[in-house]
Amino acid sequence: MNHYKQEDFLNPRNGNDAMPFLISPLNAASIIELAILTGREKVEITWLTKGTGELKKGGELLSLHAGQLLVTKQEKPHTIQLSPDAEGFYITFTEDFPYTNEYEFDLMDHVGLTQLFAERNAIDVLYDMHTSMQNTATCMLAEQRGQYLHKATLLRRYLKIFILQVMRNLQGKVNLSLHTREKELTSKFLDLVSTNFKNKKLVTDYADKMLITPNHLNSVVKKITGRTASFHIRQRVILEAKRHAVQQGLRMKEIAWHLGFSDTSHFSKYFKSITGISFSDFMKEGTETILTIPDTALYYGPTAVS
Repeated sequence: MNHYKQEDFLNPRNGNDAMPFLISPLNAASIIELAILTGREKVEITWLTKGTGELKKGGELLSLHAGQLLVTKQEKPHTIQLSPDAEGFYITFTEDFPYTNEYEFDLMDHVGLTQLFAERNAIDVLYDMHTSMQNTATCMLAEQRGQYLHKATLLRRYLKIFILQVMRNLQGKVNLSLHTREKELTSKFLDLVSTNFKNKKLVTDYADKMLITPNHLNSVVKKITGRTASFHIRQRVILEAKRHAVQQGLRMKEIAWHLGFSDTSHFSKYFKSITGISFSDFMKEGTETILTIPDTALYYGPTAVS
C-alpha cells in the first residue's frame, strides 16, 4: 500500500509552494494519512469515481462508494483506505483559499458554500456532471504539479468551478432561500461600502447610516455571506490600494492619501495586517490577483428549495 502524508504535498520540493491547497489522485489500495496543520481550519473533499473505500476518523467509520463525494471539515487526524480497484480525487483547502486576495462576491455562491461546508455532506454525483467535474479535477492536478506563471490564481479558479459543479449536484436538495429583509440589508451594506470605503472604514460608520447596531449588522452580513462586515470593508480598501499600485503605479504615500489614511505608516501597518505581506514586498513580487469588481455586488440567482 502507498502511504502519503499531507505535508509531502505541501512541501515546496513537490511544487506546491506551501499553499493552503492540495489535490491528490486516489488510486488502487492507497492510504492517505492526513496530518492536521496547526491553527488552519480546512475543508476536504473525497471523491471516488470507481471502487469503494472507508474513511476512519477517531471512532467513526464512513463508507464510500463509486460516484460518491464526501465533504468534511478537517478536525482530527484520519485515514482513507480504498479497495484495489478504487480511483478518485482528494482535495483539501482552507475555506478562504478560493477567495484570497480577491473581492468577488456572489450571494448564492456564498450561501451555498456556507451550507455545504457547515457539516458533513455525502453527495451522489449526477451522471451528467461526472465528466465535467473529472475534467476540472484533472486540470487542478496538472496545475499543481507544474511551475507556471499565475499558478495560485488558476488553482483558485479551477477550485471555484469544481465547487460550483459540486453544488449543482445538490440542486433541489439544499435550501438556499434567504430571508428577504436580510438580503436587502446585506445588499445595502455592500453598496454603501463600494461608495464610502475611502472615508468610512469602521462597521459603526455603516451601522449608523443604516440605523441599526453594529452587532446586528455584523450578524446579518456574516449569516448571508459567511464573512463579517469588517472583512468586506477591509477587502474593498485593500483591493483599491492594489489597483492604485498595479494599474496606476502610485507610490505608497500617494495611495495612503487617496484612501483617506492619516499617514503612510498607518496605511503600511493596515496593508500588512490584512494581506500578510508588506506593501514593498507586494510591489516586488507583483500580483496574480484579478483586480476587478463585478458590476453588481450581489447576484440574486434562482433558489433551490427543499
